[in-house]
Amino acid sequence: MTEPKKEPAMDVAIRYLEHRARTEKQVVTKLQEAGYTQDEINDCLTRLKDLHYVDDTEYALSYLRRNLEKRRGRLRFFRELKERGIERDIAQQAIYLFEDEENLDLAELEKENAFLEAERYLDDPAPTEKERARAGRRLASLGYDTSLIYHILGRFERRDLDA
Repeated sequence: MTEPKKEPAMDVAIRYLEHRARTEKQVVTKLQEAGYTQDEINDCLTRLKDLHYVDDTEYALSYLRRNLEKRRGRLRFFRELKERGIERDIAQQAIYLFEDEENLDLAELEKENAFLEAERYLDDPAPTEKERARAGRRLASLGYDTSLIYHILGRFERRDLDA
């Protein structure tokens, strides 16, 4: 009895990419789970890259923009991209591209976003230590660096002293 013929790996990959962009690692994993050989996967991936259907740098750049819209920090950006199979140097390249395209410093934008996010939790003119701690935990969960969190919370503490 003969085994039924598999559809080409390219067809499976295209269908997988139909709904949203995916990383190279995600496509490879999908094709491995579907039972394709490494040679078939490599050939398919080469064609997908040539057609610009898979581009990890573009994926990272798009992901960065979405993260910034949601006021997420750089640490979370790096962590989530790593989970999706994108190396840190590619994620860093996306940051450089973003800064160049937008003509701005991501660190400054992060500072503004962190302040706006903290303000949501510290809208009282004299926030308590408990409220500042809650805001700090929120900023940490969004992926902001500890030094930035302390800097932002310090601004609210000084505001408390000015009152």
